[in-house]
Amino acid sequence: MGKLAEKRRYLNPREPLVPLLGPIHVVPVLSSSVMTDITDRSDVAPARPDAPGVPFGPVADDAYDAELEAIADARGTSAARFAFFARLVAIAASAALAFALRYDLRYAFAPRTPVELPANASSDQLEAAKHHFVSIAGVPGGVGAVDYHRPLGSGTYRLAPLVDRPDIYVELRLPKGIDPTRFIPPTVVHGRLVPIDEGGARFASARALVADATGRPVPARTFIIEEGTQPSLSAPSAVVAMMALVLCGSQVFMLVVPKRRRRSS
Repeated sequence: MGKLAEKRRYLNPREPLVPLLGPIHVVPVLSSSVMTDITDRSDVAPARPDAPGVPFGPVADDAYDAELEAIADARGTSAARFAFFARLVAIAASAALAFALRYDLRYAFAPRTPVELPANASSDQLEAAKHHFVSIAGVPGGVGAVDYHRPLGSGTYRLAPLVDRPDIYVELRLPKGIDPTRFIPPTVVHGRLVPIDEGGARFASARALVADATGRPVPARTFIIEEGTQPSLSAPSAVVAMMALVLCGSQVFMLVVPKRRRRSS
């Protein structure tokens, strides 16, 4: 009976439940003003420092490292110096390439109407028509002709002088599979008229080849007619020359414009 009375006493709602639940711990509740003060304090480390609106603590005085900044400045200076010299090299190389192909670019803008030259054209007439599309009546001869192959091209080419004109040679491309001895040259030649010393890499060894074939020195002012070559902006040499000019201009622009911006700022 004593144990039953004790259980009833614990379950009586009018009596406190301290013996049943044990000791009660009181937790203090902070007011909103106190919580705001703690949140606004910058010396408290936030749980998520990268969250927007989270305050950061003041940076310590010893957080700045002059040696690290000097290393970063040195790397930036070396990179800028390397870029500067690389642009100078690109400008020099592209300008040299465009200068070497200047005659090819000039011929690309030449008129497509051929300049009619007589068979006995004078040196002044040939000089006035150089790097133009010309037409001349004459037959390339076999005496003193040279057959050769280009390193970057396929097929066989023949460099033959016009009959009775040892100062005018014609470059002919022989048809593929034909016997060179049975090739019949044209009687009227159409093509680009170029001095032998202004033909670039294509005719760099033409003077030596002609001298070896004829056994006598080539005249100082000798011309070559590239038979069948018409002015065109899509010619490989003209395209390369224009690309070199664009590269040179862009590198000069990138080299000069930042300096002007820094001076203006």
